[in-house]
Amino acid sequence: MWAYRRQENVEIARCRSADVPDIRLHFHETAQLSFVTAGRRCLETPDGSFDIAPGQGLYIPPGVLHRFRTTTGPDGWCVNLYGDLDLGPQVRSLAGTLEHWQAACEAVPQAGVATGSDASRSFGACLTGTPGTIGDIARGLGQSREYFTRRFVKTAGIPPHTYRLLARLNHARRALRAGGDPASVAAELGFVDQSHLGRHFRRTFGTTPGTYRKSRS
Repeated sequence: MWAYRRQENVEIARCRSADVPDIRLHFHETAQLSFVTAGRRCLETPDGSFDIAPGQGLYIPPGVLHRFRTTTGPDGWCVNLYGDLDLGPQVRSLAGTLEHWQAACEAVPQAGVATGSDASRSFGACLTGTPGTIGDIARGLGQSREYFTRRFVKTAGIPPHTYRLLARLNHARRALRAGGDPASVAAELGFVDQSHLGRHFRRTFGTTPGTYRKSRS
């Protein structure tokens, strides 16, 4: 599983290739910097794939759907940094060392959360800022559920119910990082129980809510 810890304004995740779980497409509310220190990794996004060799890094903007695949060997290592760093709206390769970018993240004060392009932000706000079902939201916009869903998938890359789930999991991540109890967080965010949260959390972030909570500084 991924091992997380906090340092200054940066969250750091590290995993060996042999231990990387199969996770689904997801997004983060902050930028992600991913570095491969051994082996190779493949980043999959709706816009294409990126191959990362040892010593290389990638910048993944907030709100961009992605997942990693191991491409070679069980002895590879990948390190991810998460922080409020704006290097533009596109996935891009990084020059400089991991230590250089870690220092850059630590120097950035915590800022407001960004979530991708203007279009995806608008759609995301419909789901995360409005109570009710997806059908209710669609009707409030004067659209059928089917039309709203088609437009949402075209713009955001995933169905609206999946986006809403991922937004809830990002919220859970923040709450756990602040010391929230997994059972309480699950109840607050509308999961059936702690196990329900745990299944989705592990499938999305590659670790359990309890393990993630223990990693906080």
